[in-house]
Amino acid sequence: MILDLKLEGGRVITMDPARPVAGTIGIWRGRIAGLDDEVAGLRAARVVDLDGATVLPGFIDAHTHLAWAGMAARTVDISAHERIERILGTIGAAARRAEGDGWLEVSGYDHRRLERPLTAADLDQVAPGRPVYVQDLSGHACVVNAAVLALLPQEALRTAPGSAWPRA
Repeated sequence: MILDLKLEGGRVITMDPARPVAGTIGIWRGRIAGLDDEVAGLRAARVVDLDGATVLPGFIDAHTHLAWAGMAARTVDISAHERIERILGTIGAAARRAEGDGWLEVSGYDHRRLERPLTAADLDQVAPGRPVYVQDLSGHACVVNAAVLALLPQEALRTAPGSAWPRA
């Protein structure tokens, strides 16, 4: 057998308690054919030296929570705040520090911990004219300001189920 790919010289996290770490992975027809000694004597069409890099198992998240977690790592974090005024202070400071007039993305919003929900009007006060997107911890909701709403087609605002906007 000739493997399609052999990854060597890495730290492979296997998730197998009997063999938690390996150094080599052999791939054949898109599947793992073996680890370490199981593939040591096999040739491969392509060999990659991982130079000590760690290889993690594939994460399949069709619901995109993993993607949101990655995005949250580069946003303004408000998860430690339990009062609206602290949240608005953090967002306002970030808006003042930001260059240009681009989007301000915020993560860590949990309305359950607050005295009241955050509103578009709140965001407009601290970041006037700048599009602000505040992601709910659940990944299933967000709060945006008027600058974001202005970018949406008016038809979408009139026909959105549950829309609080006046219908024409």
